[in-house]
Amino acid sequence: MSDDEYKITEDDILIALRYLRLNLPKYATPENAIKLLDQMQGHYKSLEELHPEVVEEMLRDFEEH
Repeated sequence: MSDDEYKITEDDILIALRYLRLNLPKYATPENAIKLLDQMQGHYKSLEELHPEVVEEMLRDFEEH
């Protein structure tokens, strides 16, 4: 992994854990939060490589909400 690649932080894990507690409480563990973050990162990389315009649109949607 190069230095510019995403590395999971403790804050990231806490945020993912909060998401799981709210939406999927039976899966709300730190281990599952890390798995979720890993999966999300893989999906973002794939999406960006295939369709950068979709990522840009998603970011615009986030800014509006």
